[in-house]
Amino acid sequence: MYARLFLILLALFSLDAKAQTIQESVAFAIIGEPKYAAGFSHFDYVNPRAPKGGTLTLAAIGTFDNFNRLCAARQPRGTHGGALRYPVHHLG
Repeated sequence: MYARLFLILLALFSLDAKAQTIQESVAFAIIGEPKYAAGFSHFDYVNPRAPKGGTLTLAAIGTFDNFNRLCAARQPRGTHGGALRYPVHHLG
């Protein structure tokens, strides 16, 4: 009973389905027209005459082994490295 009703409803709704033409565009906007047209030179928040060059310095003080308490340099007492490096024993 439900299968027949489902097939009838499917047939009724599929009659309205039509192929739509593809509309190509460079950009889209949800409301109104897109802000930037095709081939724009720069975004509004970018200064195209900004000075080029310079240096970037990133700071990294210390080492990163203190984030992980089970790191090889800082092993917990009594493990001697073997239990943490190879937690699975061989079967053969």
